[in-house]
Amino acid sequence: MIFDNLPIIKFLYELDNRDVPASAKRFVNPTYDFSRLLFSYEKNDISWVEEESDDTRTPSEVLDQLYLMKNNCRKPVVISKSFFTVMEKSEDVFTPFHNDIIEDCEGECGVVHAPYLMPGAILLYSVKNKRLDVWVVLNRKGEGRTQSFPSAFISVFPKDNKKGVGHQLVVDYMPLYPGYIEMPIPLYTHAFTILTYLCLRKWAEVEIKEIKTLVKKEVKKNKKTVVVTEEGLGYFTFDSKWYTEICNNNDFKVSGHFRLQPYSDGSRKLIFINEFVKHGYHRKALIDKVKDGELSIE
Repeated sequence: MIFDNLPIIKFLYELDNRDVPASAKRFVNPTYDFSRLLFSYEKNDISWVEEESDDTRTPSEVLDQLYLMKNNCRKPVVISKSFFTVMEKSEDVFTPFHNDIIEDCEGECGVVHAPYLMPGAILLYSVKNKRLDVWVVLNRKGEGRTQSFPSAFISVFPKDNKKGVGHQLVVDYMPLYPGYIEMPIPLYTHAFTILTYLCLRKWAEVEIKEIKTLVKKEVKKNKKTVVVTEEGLGYFTFDSKWYTEICNNNDFKVSGHFRLQPYSDGSRKLIFINEFVKHGYHRKALIDKVKDGELSIE
């Protein structure tokens, strides 16, 4: 994925002089306000009820927050499909840490692309005042060019530290692009994606790989326009291949999953249990090969 082509990315990382929030305000209805969904974890399911939101921010104020993120974001992250599947399977492991990770990441902002999003679509996030704010950015064709403006905004905070069943997550939602409506499950998925990514990065000792990119630009040289290739904005990838041990026999297979591992000093750490087959053979996960010096990622 090439992030440099997205106008919102060019704005956030100061790759040019465009003012995306100001442009976005041309399309936003200033009378939009928040609605609230209270999500509850149930066994193998998620339910929700509508409530009245106490968030009084206006669309203009929500877009103005992007100015505070300018030149202050971490490098973009791309979550692979296989890794996202593992995240979903271990979903209830992370719910007790939602409050902790929001507190720990106060002041952080960044960019994430997840596999359920369309190509070019991204989530911008900012953690501030004990809330996780997320802008959903979808690419559109309009006025003869690609428009990459925030289509929706959510503000998220957990109501408790329960594990799995009974845990509640508050999502305040505001549409930003005229005619665009997000259904409850996608809203929850956006919140879950960022919260889980932050938890994994903090406590699971996730190994990530940086991807370098190249971009072509037109420049003036000796009164002529020439195309040059330059290094673009790099990004990091999260891939479950780092953690997956490949097993192959007909015995009982255990899927990869996360577990909160207790230690003798009383501490606990979120670890990943690789997929394995009892009494079968397995191939080392890539992370173990790197640690053992058998594989280099240079």
